[in-house]
Formats: sequence, C-alpha cells, structure tokens
Amino acid sequence: MSAPSRAPTAATSSSSTARSTCATSHPKRPTKPGCGPIATTAESHYVFRAPYNDPEHTLLQVSQMHEVHSKGEDTVDGVRTTRYTGVLDYETVVLRMAADVRGTLDTARDAYGRDLPFGAEAWVDGQGRLIQARLTFKDAKTTYASLTISLSELGKPVTVTPPSPDESKPAENNRNILAG
Repeated sequence: MSAPSRAPTAATSSSSTARSTCATSHPKRPTKPGCGPIATTAESHYVFRAPYNDPEHTLLQVSQMHEVHSKGEDTVDGVRTTRYTGVLDYETVVLRMAADVRGTLDTARDAYGRDLPFGAEAWVDGQGRLIQARLTFKDAKTTYASLTISLSELGKPVTVTPPSPDESKPAENNRNILAG
C-alpha cells in the first residue's frame, strides 16, 4: 500500500469549490462522502469524535494519513489483514472541529512546542478493503485519546427502518459526547 494521495478538504475549500468537488455522477449518491448538508455544517466537539458520529468523517481522516509503513500481517475478527501505520497532520485532526475546542488544541500544540502526536492505523484485507482503523493521540508516555472503528460483513445488504415521526424528535443540543 502506498501512501494515500493528499486530497483537498472541505475545511480548506471555498464554498464554490466545495460545491463543485462534492458533485458525483452516481445516480443514487449525488454528493461525495462528507459533503451532505449536515456534513458541511456539523462540528466536532471532542478529539476524534466525528460530527454526529458520522463514520465517513473518521474514514476521511484515516485516508489522509502520511508517512505510511506496513507493519506486517494481522488478523482482525477472523480476517487476515495487513496493518499499516501513519501520521495525521494537525489540520486533518481538527477538520470540522468547533472553534473553542480547536482553540484548546492550539494552546496545547503551542505548549508542546511542535505538532501534537497524532497517528493512524489501518488494517486492510487481501481485497484492499478497510477492516479496521484506529486514530490515536499519544506520546511516548501517555495515550490521551484513541478511537477504533471496525467494519464487518462487507458487501452484505443492510435494511434500515426509520422510526415513525411520533417516535423521534429533532436534536436540540448537538454538544454532547454522543453527538460528537
């Protein structure tokens, strides 16, 4: 696996550029992942907590890792994989992060004296499919935050039955650990 290419992110695009880079020709998915109305306005309020727990946000962050190295074979949930490790740059970690939270991380980064130690791992099966990913914020002594996402039953159909309107209500406060 070679290092993923560095793609521009919504955080660095103007709104007109974001509109043009979000369009696809796929009839069932008119916009690329991370480009929907919620995805472009929702914010993260915790390190490695995707806005509204959207896994596409986390997968986008993993796809931006650089200095990628193969760490050999591993088995994840019975699937043979190759494990890769890499580094996440600061802009990738703070992508769509609320300004006050980013300010706190900016202060920590200044106190640390260099980029904060953010890393990523990806476990990829023989077909090139991501089976597991992990984001970490740690130095030699302490792990400060870690997030692992596992993907299973790839290719199997999924049935989702949305709740009826009387069983649901709009979120009034998206600033909690579950909402991101």
